[in-house]
Amino acid sequence: MMTDIKAALPDPKEFDYRAAIRIVSGDVFQLLGKNAYPLIEWCVNDALTARHEGSLDRLSKRLGFLSIMASYFGASPIEKMSHQIDVLLTNGNYQVVDDQLSNLQSEVERFLPVLRERLSAAGLHG
Repeated sequence: MMTDIKAALPDPKEFDYRAAIRIVSGDVFQLLGKNAYPLIEWCVNDALTARHEGSLDRLSKRLGFLSIMASYFGASPIEKMSHQIDVLLTNGNYQVVDDQLSNLQSEVERFLPVLRERLSAAGLHG
């Protein structure tokens, strides 16, 4: 069963965030503006802290928020990973959750410089 769960998680290695973020509406950038970068960064860090502290409800909330924020910016691997980790959490698959949280953090770290670049290009200096 554990192998099936891991296989269901997205493999974002080939995802082109620059191409995805280019088609995001300017309205999204105007509405969320410079707050998007620190919010996403805070959210993933707080999710990791919540897991470390055993605050599963807070972790679930941060994963939901991260999924929504990622969807606004075309970051579908982060959106899908966040959702899948939340499902794993709900099902009590904590070891897989821990493994995947590390992968999610790495993926967010790959995405944030692209977001910052796009915010800067929009004059919003995230």
